[in-house]
Amino acid sequence: MKLKIFLLLLIGTFLGCEVNEEEIPGVYVSKNQINNIDTLVILKNGKYKKNTYRKLDNSLIYLNSGSWKYKKGRIIFKEFFYENDKVYSKDFNHFKDILITSSLIIEKEKGKISIDYLEEKGHFRYRKL
Repeated sequence: MKLKIFLLLLIGTFLGCEVNEEEIPGVYVSKNQINNIDTLVILKNGKYKKNTYRKLDNSLIYLNSGSWKYKKGRIIFKEFFYENDKVYSKDFNHFKDILITSSLIIEKEKGKISIDYLEEKGHFRYRKL
């Protein structure tokens, strides 16, 4: 009996980690960054908006937008500014040169949806508000 309960809990845990596409739209904020703050707004119509702010003076570094789609535990962004917490000067204006298509892990953990955007799982991530 205990084994059956354990197996049901284990299966429920794995099923609970899957994200449904309908759950994805919303506001996400970057976590664990030192230099910048990213706000990612994922819209229901397959579009997104991304704002990157410098923590030092709360100034907007870059604002971009593009499209997204969901595919088997990953979210794919077109024209994505892949921000890895670099220190950008106020004069830096080459963002359009570094926009890429990104396929990122999206998962539900403890009821919260998160998107990892560096290979070290959980190190740099967006959490849904």
